[in-house]
Amino acid sequence: YWNIPWGGYGIHGTDTPESIGTAASRGCIRMYNEDVEELYDIVPLGTPVRITGDNMTGRILDIGVEPGQDVFSVKTILTELGYYTGEIDGVYDEEIKEAVSNFQRDFNLIADGVVGVETYNMLQLSRDQLFDVREP
Repeated sequence: YWNIPWGGYGIHGTDTPESIGTAASRGCIRMYNEDVEELYDIVPLGTPVRITGDNMTGRILDIGVEPGQDVFSVKTILTELGYYTGEIDGVYDEEIKEAVSNFQRDFNLIADGVVGVETYNMLQLSRDQLFDVREP
């Protein structure tokens, strides 16, 4: 789950329609502005909404995964948080696996060194808290 300050996610329009359907925010639902206007006329404010489906947008990272930007991002975050001191590149090696394990242990996650949904979420939350990021 995400630490949303107001206790929920937003359903809103956007001035960048190409972002609709992508992982462009941290949980909000982006819609075409005209669709939001129509929805506003149909659905009363405060109506509970259930969001279903898969929420994982990244790969599972472990030794042997092809190099990529996601590994680079994990290394960057773990460096910012003080868990990783190696080279920041796209390669998932033993050094980053150990840093991930240490991070997981400190945040009461299964310390297997594999980056999956829970670890991605905790990494992002920890980084947001470090830099006082409050955007959804």
